[in-house]
Amino acid sequence: MMMAPVMFTKPAAGVEKSFARAKGVEGDGHLAAFLKFRREIPFEVMNDADGCPLVERKIWHPAGFAGKLDCAAKVAGHPAILDWKTGVHEEHHSLQCAGYALGLWGDEIPEDLRLYGLYLKADGTYRLKRHGEKAADYG
Repeated sequence: MMMAPVMFTKPAAGVEKSFARAKGVEGDGHLAAFLKFRREIPFEVMNDADGCPLVERKIWHPAGFAGKLDCAAKVAGHPAILDWKTGVHEEHHSLQCAGYALGLWGDEIPEDLRLYGLYLKADGTYRLKRHGEKAADYG
């Protein structure tokens, strides 16, 4: 079942705790990297039609794929899928983000959607990698 169109909201309180709990990184350099990202790259977590933040959300698509979306947010004025990683970039990460977008919006993917991998390092640094131009490129 695809999600209803979403609305934007202010940054969700507790997104850091959700991140730490989901990634099992509370108190280490990966969490420091995430907090550094939060300070340097402002983003607004998106809500579903019921007002619930789109953070750590199970996503399913009728084509038969599913996964857990880390975050749907507005980044630099554009709707975005943010996929948090504690490892290195792999080619399939862009397809994973595209799958989340398809599962979330179906045929109503925003034209200006951005797909990002947020690569968090144990030394407290991060790299934000944009995947492709829009989710439709991968759909």
